[in-house]
Amino acid sequence: MDRCRRSLAVGEALDDGLAEARRVLDIADELGDPRSRSSALEVIGVHQLRHGDPDAAIASLRESAELIEEFGHELGESTSGMEYLGEAYLAAGDARAARRF
Repeated sequence: MDRCRRSLAVGEALDDGLAEARRVLDIADELGDPRSRSSALEVIGVHQLRHGDPDAAIASLRESAELIEEFGHELGESTSGMEYLGEAYLAAGDARAARRF
């Protein structure tokens, strides 16, 4: 029973994290803040991947990666989220694309 409660708590935390990431995304868009937008998209993409929507995850994670590629040196960001893109491509059945990450 404790294990089930912990699993439910983790699930609720992930849902809360998704809601927060969407709020951050909206604020980042209003402010024109590419760093926050990239971070929010990565969180959203990982959530989408973990909840069985690899195609949506690919779209979110690719946009996050594109922002890092464009502004990374200015943002102090690395491409650590790229590993999730490979995982998303595998989940979507595209092993060839996954190999690039």
